[in-house]
Amino acid sequence: MPLVIDRPEPEPAPDSQPPQENRAPRAQRLALIRDPARSGTENMAIDQRLLDASASHATLRFYQWNPPALSLGRFQDPLSAPSLPAGADQVRRTTGGGAIYHDTSELTFSLVLSRDRFPWAAKPVRLYATTNRLWRLTLKAMGADVEVADCDDPSAPFLCFDRRERTDLLSKGKKLLGSAQRRTATGVLIHGSLPLAPNPLSGGAISLAEVLDRPVLPEEVIESFLSTLEKHGLAPGIPVRIEPAPKSL
Repeated sequence: MPLVIDRPEPEPAPDSQPPQENRAPRAQRLALIRDPARSGTENMAIDQRLLDASASHATLRFYQWNPPALSLGRFQDPLSAPSLPAGADQVRRTTGGGAIYHDTSELTFSLVLSRDRFPWAAKPVRLYATTNRLWRLTLKAMGADVEVADCDDPSAPFLCFDRRERTDLLSKGKKLLGSAQRRTATGVLIHGSLPLAPNPLSGGAISLAEVLDRPVLPEEVIESFLSTLEKHGLAPGIPVRIEPAPKSL
Protein backbone atom coordinates (compact mmCIF):
# COMPACT_ATOMS: atom_id res chain seq x y z
CA MET A 1 0.00 0.00 0.00
CA PRO A 2 9.40 -7.25 0.36
CA LEU A 3 9.98 -4.62 3.12
CA VAL A 4 7.14 -2.35 4.21
CA ILE A 5 7.36 1.19 5.62
CA ASP A 6 4.58 1.40 8.20
CA ARG A 7 5.39 4.55 10.16
CA PRO A 8 6.29 7.74 8.31
CA GLU A 9 9.52 9.53 9.06
CA PRO A 10 10.07 13.25 9.54
CA GLU A 11 10.33 15.40 6.45
CA PRO A 12 13.86 16.68 5.92
CA ALA A 13 14.93 20.28 5.95
CA PRO A 14 14.24 22.14 2.67
CA ASP A 15 17.83 21.75 1.51
CA SER A 16 17.76 17.96 1.96
CA GLN A 17 17.37 17.01 -1.68
CA PRO A 18 18.62 14.01 -3.66
CA PRO A 19 22.44 14.07 -3.65
CA GLN A 20 24.12 15.98 -6.45
CA GLU A 21 25.90 12.89 -7.69
CA ASN A 22 22.54 11.10 -8.17
CA ARG A 23 20.90 13.83 -10.22
CA ALA A 24 20.11 12.75 -13.75
CA PRO A 25 21.83 14.78 -16.50
CA ARG A 26 18.91 14.15 -18.85
CA ALA A 27 15.15 14.15 -18.45
CA GLN A 28 13.91 10.90 -16.95
CA ARG A 29 10.95 9.17 -18.59
CA LEU A 30 7.79 9.02 -16.51
CA ALA A 31 4.85 6.99 -17.81
CA LEU A 32 1.50 8.68 -17.13
CA ILE A 33 -1.67 6.71 -16.38
CA ARG A 34 -5.05 8.41 -16.05
CA ASP A 35 -7.35 5.65 -14.92
CA PRO A 36 -11.13 5.67 -14.73
CA ALA A 37 -12.77 5.07 -11.37
CA ARG A 38 -12.34 1.46 -10.26
CA SER A 39 -13.08 -0.76 -7.28
CA GLY A 40 -10.73 -0.84 -4.33
CA THR A 41 -9.51 -4.32 -5.21
CA GLU A 42 -8.70 -3.26 -8.78
CA ASN A 43 -6.95 -0.07 -7.70
CA MET A 44 -4.67 -1.82 -5.22
CA ALA A 45 -3.91 -4.61 -7.70
CA ILE A 46 -2.86 -2.06 -10.34
CA ASP A 47 -0.58 -0.23 -7.90
CA GLN A 48 1.04 -3.56 -7.02
CA ARG A 49 1.48 -4.44 -10.69
CA LEU A 50 3.18 -1.11 -11.35
CA LEU A 51 5.50 -1.66 -8.40
CA ASP A 52 6.37 -5.11 -9.76
CA ALA A 53 7.30 -3.43 -13.07
CA SER A 54 9.34 -0.66 -11.43
CA ALA A 55 12.68 -1.94 -12.74
CA SER A 56 11.62 -1.12 -16.30
CA HIS A 57 9.12 1.73 -15.92
CA ALA A 58 8.73 4.78 -13.70
CA THR A 59 5.02 5.57 -13.50
CA LEU A 60 2.69 8.29 -12.28
CA ARG A 61 -0.90 7.18 -11.92
CA PHE A 62 -4.05 9.15 -11.09
CA TYR A 63 -7.21 7.29 -10.17
CA GLN A 64 -10.55 7.36 -8.35
CA TRP A 65 -12.83 4.91 -6.56
CA ASN A 66 -16.22 3.48 -7.50
CA PRO A 67 -17.81 2.16 -5.40
CA PRO A 68 -16.38 3.99 -2.36
CA ALA A 69 -13.97 1.85 -0.37
CA LEU A 70 -12.23 1.69 2.98
CA SER A 71 -8.56 0.78 2.49
CA LEU A 72 -6.96 -0.68 5.60
CA GLY A 73 -3.30 -0.12 6.42
CA ARG A 74 -1.20 -3.25 6.08
CA PHE A 75 -1.16 -4.04 9.79
CA GLN A 76 -4.62 -2.87 10.84
CA ASP A 77 -7.24 -5.19 12.34
CA PRO A 78 -10.34 -5.26 10.10
CA LEU A 79 -12.48 -5.91 13.17
CA SER A 80 -11.67 -2.38 14.33
CA ALA A 81 -12.94 -0.80 11.12
CA PRO A 82 -15.89 1.60 11.35
CA SER A 83 -19.29 0.83 9.85
CA LEU A 84 -19.42 1.67 6.16
CA PRO A 85 -22.21 3.08 4.03
CA ALA A 86 -24.21 0.54 2.07
CA GLY A 87 -22.42 -0.57 -1.08
CA ALA A 88 -18.92 0.45 0.05
CA ASP A 89 -16.02 -1.95 -0.38
CA GLN A 90 -13.22 -2.82 2.00
CA VAL A 91 -9.69 -3.62 0.83
CA ARG A 92 -6.25 -3.91 2.39
CA ARG A 93 -3.33 -1.80 1.19
CA THR A 94 0.20 -3.13 1.11
CA THR A 95 1.37 0.17 2.59
CA GLY A 96 1.14 0.97 6.27
CA GLY A 97 -0.59 3.78 8.13
CA GLY A 98 -4.22 4.36 8.98
CA ALA A 99 -7.37 3.36 7.14
CA ILE A 100 -8.76 5.70 4.48
CA TYR A 101 -12.36 5.95 3.35
CA HIS A 102 -12.05 6.71 -0.36
CA ASP A 103 -15.18 8.54 -1.45
CA THR A 104 -16.03 8.78 -5.15
CA SER A 105 -14.92 12.44 -5.16
CA GLU A 106 -11.38 11.67 -4.00
CA LEU A 107 -8.37 11.88 -6.32
CA THR A 108 -5.61 9.40 -5.58
CA PHE A 109 -2.10 9.35 -7.00
CA SER A 110 0.62 6.74 -7.06
CA LEU A 111 4.25 7.27 -8.03
CA VAL A 112 6.48 4.27 -8.71
CA LEU A 113 10.25 4.60 -9.19
CA SER A 114 13.07 2.13 -9.61
CA ARG A 115 15.75 2.01 -6.94
CA ASP A 116 18.37 1.72 -9.66
CA ARG A 117 17.45 4.88 -11.63
CA PHE A 118 16.31 6.87 -8.58
CA PRO A 119 18.46 5.59 -5.68
CA TRP A 120 17.60 8.58 -3.47
CA ALA A 121 13.92 7.55 -3.57
CA ALA A 122 14.73 4.44 -1.53
CA LYS A 123 15.08 6.76 1.48
CA PRO A 124 11.58 7.28 2.92
CA VAL A 125 12.21 10.82 4.15
CA ARG A 126 13.37 12.00 0.74
CA LEU A 127 10.53 10.34 -1.11
CA TYR A 128 7.94 11.99 1.17
CA ALA A 129 9.73 15.32 0.78
CA THR A 130 9.76 14.96 -3.02
CA THR A 131 6.03 14.31 -3.40
CA ASN A 132 5.10 16.87 -0.74
CA ARG A 133 7.12 19.52 -2.60
CA LEU A 134 5.30 18.72 -5.84
CA TRP A 135 1.89 18.82 -4.20
CA ARG A 136 2.62 22.05 -2.35
CA LEU A 137 3.65 23.73 -5.60
CA THR A 138 0.62 22.27 -7.39
CA LEU A 139 -1.89 23.37 -4.77
CA LYS A 140 -0.29 26.78 -4.37
CA ALA A 141 -0.70 27.34 -8.11
CA MET A 142 -4.40 26.55 -7.66
CA GLY A 143 -4.71 29.08 -4.85
CA ALA A 144 -4.49 26.79 -1.82
CA ASP A 145 -2.42 27.66 1.25
CA VAL A 146 -0.76 24.38 2.29
CA GLU A 147 1.83 23.45 4.89
CA VAL A 148 3.53 20.27 6.12
CA ALA A 149 2.45 19.00 9.54
CA ASP A 150 5.08 19.74 12.19
CA CYS A 151 4.31 16.91 14.63
CA ASP A 152 2.88 13.40 14.93
CA ASP A 153 -0.39 12.53 16.65
CA PRO A 154 0.57 10.10 19.45
CA SER A 155 -2.98 8.74 19.71
CA ALA A 156 -2.87 7.31 16.14
CA PRO A 157 -6.64 7.04 15.44
CA PHE A 158 -7.79 4.21 13.19
CA LEU A 159 -8.65 6.49 10.27
CA CYS A 160 -5.75 8.15 8.46
CA PHE A 161 -7.46 11.52 8.07
CA ASP A 162 -8.27 11.65 11.80
CA ARG A 163 -4.55 11.45 12.64
CA ARG A 164 -1.68 13.78 11.88
CA GLU A 165 1.89 12.84 10.96
CA ARG A 166 4.88 14.85 9.84
CA THR A 167 4.49 13.72 6.26
CA ASP A 168 0.93 15.06 5.90
CA LEU A 169 -0.10 18.22 4.11
CA LEU A 170 -2.45 20.54 6.00
CA SER A 171 -4.62 23.49 5.10
CA LYS A 172 -6.51 25.66 7.58
CA GLY A 173 -5.22 23.39 10.33
CA LYS A 174 -6.80 20.21 8.89
CA LYS A 175 -5.36 17.33 6.89
CA LEU A 176 -5.66 17.76 3.13
CA LEU A 177 -3.35 15.05 1.78
CA GLY A 178 -1.90 11.91 3.33
CA SER A 179 0.40 9.32 1.76
CA ALA A 180 2.14 6.03 2.46
CA GLN A 181 5.01 4.05 0.97
CA ARG A 182 6.13 0.56 0.14
CA ARG A 183 9.52 -0.55 -1.10
CA THR A 184 10.86 -3.75 -2.62
CA ALA A 185 14.32 -4.84 -3.70
CA THR A 186 13.83 -3.14 -7.08
CA GLY A 187 11.37 -0.29 -6.61
CA VAL A 188 9.45 2.11 -4.40
CA LEU A 189 5.79 3.08 -4.38
CA ILE A 190 4.18 6.10 -2.76
CA HIS A 191 0.47 6.70 -3.05
CA GLY A 192 -1.68 9.37 -1.47
CA SER A 193 -5.23 10.65 -1.16
CA LEU A 194 -6.59 14.13 -1.86
CA PRO A 195 -10.29 14.69 -1.01
CA LEU A 196 -11.81 17.00 -3.61
CA ALA A 197 -15.15 17.32 -1.76
CA PRO A 198 -16.12 16.76 1.90
CA ASN A 199 -15.74 13.13 2.94
CA PRO A 200 -18.55 11.75 5.17
CA LEU A 201 -16.22 9.44 7.13
CA SER A 202 -13.23 11.76 7.51
CA GLY A 203 -14.17 14.40 10.02
CA GLY A 204 -10.54 15.36 10.57
CA ALA A 205 -9.98 16.11 6.90
CA ILE A 206 -10.54 19.18 4.79
CA SER A 207 -11.33 18.91 1.10
CA LEU A 208 -9.82 20.96 -1.68
CA ALA A 209 -13.27 22.36 -2.46
CA GLU A 210 -13.49 23.67 1.11
CA VAL A 211 -10.00 25.16 0.90
CA LEU A 212 -10.68 26.94 -2.40
CA ASP A 213 -14.37 27.63 -1.64
CA ARG A 214 -15.44 26.27 -5.02
CA PRO A 215 -16.01 22.92 -6.74
CA VAL A 216 -12.87 21.20 -8.05
CA LEU A 217 -12.72 18.63 -10.84
CA PRO A 218 -10.07 15.87 -10.91
CA GLU A 219 -8.87 17.01 -14.35
CA GLU A 220 -8.01 20.46 -13.02
CA VAL A 221 -5.83 19.00 -10.28
CA ILE A 222 -4.12 16.54 -12.62
CA GLU A 223 -3.28 19.25 -15.16
CA SER A 224 -1.91 21.48 -12.41
CA PHE A 225 0.28 18.64 -11.09
CA LEU A 226 1.61 17.83 -14.57
CA SER A 227 2.38 21.50 -15.15
CA THR A 228 4.32 21.53 -11.86
CA LEU A 229 6.30 18.46 -12.93
CA GLU A 230 7.20 19.98 -16.28
CA LYS A 231 8.23 23.28 -14.71
CA HIS A 232 10.04 22.10 -11.58
CA GLY A 233 11.04 18.50 -12.34
CA LEU A 234 10.58 15.52 -10.10
CA ALA A 235 13.09 17.12 -7.73
CA PRO A 236 15.63 19.95 -8.17
CA GLY A 237 18.02 18.87 -10.92
CA ILE A 238 15.85 15.94 -12.01
CA PRO A 239 13.74 16.95 -15.05
CA VAL A 240 11.19 14.46 -16.35
CA ARG A 241 9.68 13.70 -19.73
CA ILE A 242 6.04 12.68 -19.29
CA GLU A 243 4.90 10.03 -21.76
CA PRO A 244 1.78 7.91 -22.21
CA ALA A 245 2.13 4.60 -20.42
CA PRO A 246 2.76 1.60 -22.68
CA LYS A 247 -0.12 -0.83 -23.11
CA SER A 248 1.92 -3.47 -21.27
CA LEU A 249 1.29 -1.59 -18.03
